[in-house]
Amino acid sequence: MTSSIDVVLARLDKPRKTGKGWTARCPAHEDKSPSLSITEADGSKVLLHCFAGCKADEVLTAIGLEWKDLFPESLSPDARRDYQRKAATQAKAEAELVIAMAQASATLSPEDAAYLGKAQANAKQAKEMLAHLDSPEPDPEADTIKRLAALSDLAYFKLQKASADALSITTGQLDKLRNAERKRQATEAGSAESGSNVLFDEVEPWPQPVNGAALLDELSATVRRFVVCERHTADAAALWLAFTWCIDAVTVAPIANITAPLPNCGKSTMLDLFERLTFRPLKADNISPAALFRSIEKWRPSLLIDEVDAFLKDNEDARGILNSGHKRNGYVLRVVGDDFEPRRFSTWGAKALCGIGSIAATLQSRSIRLELRRKLPGETVENLRHVEDATIERLQRHLARFAEDAQATIRTALPAPVPGLSNRAQDNWEPLLAIADAAGGEWPQRVRRTAQAITGAEASNDAPDANTELLTDIRATFDRKRVDRLSSADMLAVLCEDEEAPWATWNRGRPMTARQLSARLGEFGVVSGTVRFGTHTAKGYTLDKFTDAFSRYLSSPGVSSVTTSQASNDAGLSDFPIRHNAGMLRIEKPIEASNDAGCDVVTDRKGGTHAILRGGHAPAIEATWEEGKL
Repeated sequence: MTSSIDVVLARLDKPRKTGKGWTARCPAHEDKSPSLSITEADGSKVLLHCFAGCKADEVLTAIGLEWKDLFPESLSPDARRDYQRKAATQAKAEAELVIAMAQASATLSPEDAAYLGKAQANAKQAKEMLAHLDSPEPDPEADTIKRLAALSDLAYFKLQKASADALSITTGQLDKLRNAERKRQATEAGSAESGSNVLFDEVEPWPQPVNGAALLDELSATVRRFVVCERHTADAAALWLAFTWCIDAVTVAPIANITAPLPNCGKSTMLDLFERLTFRPLKADNISPAALFRSIEKWRPSLLIDEVDAFLKDNEDARGILNSGHKRNGYVLRVVGDDFEPRRFSTWGAKALCGIGSIAATLQSRSIRLELRRKLPGETVENLRHVEDATIERLQRHLARFAEDAQATIRTALPAPVPGLSNRAQDNWEPLLAIADAAGGEWPQRVRRTAQAITGAEASNDAPDANTELLTDIRATFDRKRVDRLSSADMLAVLCEDEEAPWATWNRGRPMTARQLSARLGEFGVVSGTVRFGTHTAKGYTLDKFTDAFSRYLSSPGVSSVTTSQASNDAGLSDFPIRHNAGMLRIEKPIEASNDAGCDVVTDRKGGTHAILRGGHAPAIEATWEEGKL
């Protein structure tokens, strides 16, 4: 803080400190030796004396000051407050000394009592002055910014120009000050209402090596102890729990999709069990996309999200974050700070999603489905709230020790693939296969049976997407019409006949148009063209254009038994033609009449065609799937 004496000394030529003050050359005359004396009185007032006879006002004029600059009233606000604080402190000390002396005296004369009363009043006044000086001085400009920060955007914009002019700043500068104040207020509010810090218990690994197979057995049994599910679901859950402890040794993080068709099937119980047995569990009943990737980046937790069917509804951002964390190189980019600097946030980590029904197809393809069932009256499970803490602690420590011992093996493992799984499913099961192989016992075979059982269940539960459903229905249309070409109009007419299919209401309640059909099929490389139908032509499609799409995107037709009852006249069976359909051999057997009994023909796409006579006899007809042989 700048005092009066500092202001004066700063304007003099080489002042020197003396016993009681300073000396300097007098600026009011040509002074060859220091003749100006400067002293400070009462801790604030400045006294000037020129031994050559110059007056004090002449000295002040020479250095560009006035008389008011030598007294506390003329100082800066900070210097004045400093002076007042010193004076109040001194007055308080003197008054307290008088009070202490009076209290030590056995008797007080009337004069001493009056003096004591005055000292007590002075001490009180000095304390009030110090309290006032220590409180922040009002800042009208800061108060204006706070008031503007509290306004709605609409109210602020009405006052923006006038407020900026009153503060002598631009509207852009005012916007920046208001935004900073709003952020400060939000931070203070968040501090006042913030939740608890996230802390993870450190788990000390079990002191001796553990039997991996026995550990997985116990984990699977523990799952079925508290929820109703198939054994393969419990086995997959046990492997996924172990996977969270081995997260640093794998490169793919399959999502645990805890699901059930209806409420009260034990989903929340399963998630609570996961919270007790996973590595660094972080459970949330709801989470914002920003909190999602920041939590993963900061803590690398096993993220357990409940009510995911509501959480992910119309939340593409959160879904993208969860998808990106499927592999170790998953990141999202976000801008941070007032300068909007781009930063990279890792999304890699273990995640379990709990909810009713199916999740989005992109998440489902990155998941291992853990489907639970509602308990029947005769089925019993234990209450998870009553589980022994010692059991949970022991399992945690066993998991920590198993991960510690098996990590090197799991990191370099190349497990044999499971027959019948797609590439994405193989990726999902690869870390669980590696863990099962490292555990040993019957688990290497058990995990492969589990994978096939769960992926088979997933396939049966998967609702086809619109493109796949359209291809399937078009293949059925060609089969039903028994033609190799269809006009666009005829194809759409047949598609819209099925009341359960979406095509009759595809166009906002109206049937799908030829243009919409063309756009969908174009994604598979199937393009409409001019097709001849007898004596006329029309825009349409030929069956051969679908061969590649059917082969690539549709599964082979399953066993199809088509039984046609006709009269039989003992004439036997006629020859049957052979035709190919979408790259597969389709065998058809027309039946001629017989007057003895009905005759059924069975078209078996896997084994051939067989005729069955009711009430009569016919020779069995067998065929193989070798091209050109029957």
